[in-house]
Amino acid sequence: MAKRLKIETIRSMRGQTQLFVQIAQENGLQNIETVRRWLRMNKPNGPLTCKSTLGIISIALNVPETSLLEDFDYETNNKRAGSPKPTV
Repeated sequence: MAKRLKIETIRSMRGQTQLFVQIAQENGLQNIETVRRWLRMNKPNGPLTCKSTLGIISIALNVPETSLLEDFDYETNNKRAGSPKPTV
């Protein structure tokens, strides 16, 4: 089961430039644009879900780390998904 940030977490992070700067520094980035892209994409098991980044977000938002994430179930192999129309 993959993890990604909750929508509420993303909304709380918006506009907090200092938080983005801290995340960028933790990940060795030169600017915060990459962090903003990560936030827009919110990939399952992405860079924003790593332990060190979650710690920074948790402290900045004053929310426990366990409340920041949601489980995300996604199929990586689309061929395994059933087709909408049976083939004849």
